[in-house]
Amino acid sequence: MKRFAIYSFIAFALVSCNKNKFKTQPQVQSVSLSPSSVYKGQIFKFKGTVTDKEGDATDSAYIVTKEYSIPTNFLLASDTLRYVLSDFGVNNDQYELEVDFIYGEQRDNAITVSTDQVDRNYSVGLIIVDKAGHKSDYVESSKILLQKL
Repeated sequence: MKRFAIYSFIAFALVSCNKNKFKTQPQVQSVSLSPSSVYKGQIFKFKGTVTDKEGDATDSAYIVTKEYSIPTNFLLASDTLRYVLSDFGVNNDQYELEVDFIYGEQRDNAITVSTDQVDRNYSVGLIIVDKAGHKSDYVESSKILLQKL
């Protein structure tokens, strides 16, 4: 009987430890921005891969855009755009978000990035919020080059 109690305690402890691996907040697995450089009028794409074990990441996606000077990489401008995840057709526990940006022009279904007469670096980050209000960690893409003509 004593041996059974010890084995039961060990099994309970192992199950309890594994419970901590399950995270209630959405997880941004990866983000990317491509191509690595663009000129005025070109479209570039942001992609983010998200996992939510509870499958309730159906609230909001916050896309954070940042513009940096060259060569100092000083942050010049930042903006946060909120999107409803249902607009992306999200309805499961793992999905990929894809957003089009266009440099220096306006086009339907693409976010316009303003144009200056100097080269700039640009990055995009992502935060996901689920129905319960849990937020993912902020994950940012590598920088791309916005080139003047």
